[in-house]
Amino acid sequence: MFKTKPFFFSLCVTAALLFAAPASAWAQNDYDQRYAVIYNYFGVGDNYEDARLVTPQQFSNHIDELTSGGYHILPLKNIIEAFKNNQKLPDRTIAITFDGADKSIVTYAAPILIQHKIPFTVFIPSGKISQTGATLSWDDIRALKRTGLVDFGLQPSSYARLSSMADADIKRQINNSLADIRKETDESPAFFAYPFGEYSKSYQKIVKDMGFLAAFGQQSGVAHNEGDLFAIPRFTLTESFGDMDRFVMTANALPLPVSDIAPEDGFLKKSIGFTLKKDFLPFIKALDCFSSSPEKPVIDTINNRVEIRFKTPPTQKVRINCTLPVEQGNGDDTRWRWFGLMLTSHDTQDDQNGEQSLSTLYPTPSAE
Repeated sequence: MFKTKPFFFSLCVTAALLFAAPASAWAQNDYDQRYAVIYNYFGVGDNYEDARLVTPQQFSNHIDELTSGGYHILPLKNIIEAFKNNQKLPDRTIAITFDGADKSIVTYAAPILIQHKIPFTVFIPSGKISQTGATLSWDDIRALKRTGLVDFGLQPSSYARLSSMADADIKRQINNSLADIRKETDESPAFFAYPFGEYSKSYQKIVKDMGFLAAFGQQSGVAHNEGDLFAIPRFTLTESFGDMDRFVMTANALPLPVSDIAPEDGFLKKSIGFTLKKDFLPFIKALDCFSSSPEKPVIDTINNRVEIRFKTPPTQKVRINCTLPVEQGNGDDTRWRWFGLMLTSHDTQDDQNGEQSLSTLYPTPSAE
């Protein structure tokens, strides 16, 4: 029942096989009434050398689906407030975010979102802001603010991976960005996004202690009221992972709450594990887990505990995605509960631009 081939392709291939499997109950639990799917874009364009971007057609298709498919698109701040106050959210609640300050946020994405009156959040790494080139300028950011539809979050000034850095370096990067944003926009962002989705337990504590209300990763999964507010999942959309089948599947996803995640520090070990709620024990055989690692791990379940073990610790970033089908019983298509985990290596190094090959972030689906 467990797969280790590239997981997004595997979901499409194996979905038909799972329709007949026992499916978990839906809308019977607190977390099924207090969840949201949060999307993360880097930008929009036809630059085929930049694998982070979705194409203009993909972005247009996504917005068409969201505006016509019975979804509820809310500001990110409303969703986090609901989580903190244990308030219900409408089914199929969606939020849209952008990382990295790509210029296409203002030249392409924002006009479409503003036309449809869709709120969205832009996370700002202040060191990437410029008056020329391929990134946003402060004038762009102030123009977005004036629309009344845009909220700002914060990323470290250099937009570098910091999970292995000293605490003082992390704080300096965050403070630099915070000072710049306050100066240029008169805003003090309440939300933080980890560049490349990488964080550690100590990194999370720094962000929390600095007064942020929530922090967001890039591990796939559905955010819900019982989750960690400083490790909130987002579905990242790129050209390779922006097709409509995946988009509709994720837009209709439901939470798969877990606890006792190991390792706790966010760094790769030989063993990865988590515990499902006992609600899901009758459906454990329908659970599918997918790994982006080159090595095929051994994946076992003991009661409601899931253990994923490697012979040797992977040396690069690894994504684990686990899904569970949910039959709605009303003739509609099966929906999916979705939990994701992304772990990094102590040995991960930045290149000159603080970037990393996207092959480890978003593995290319194999042709099978």
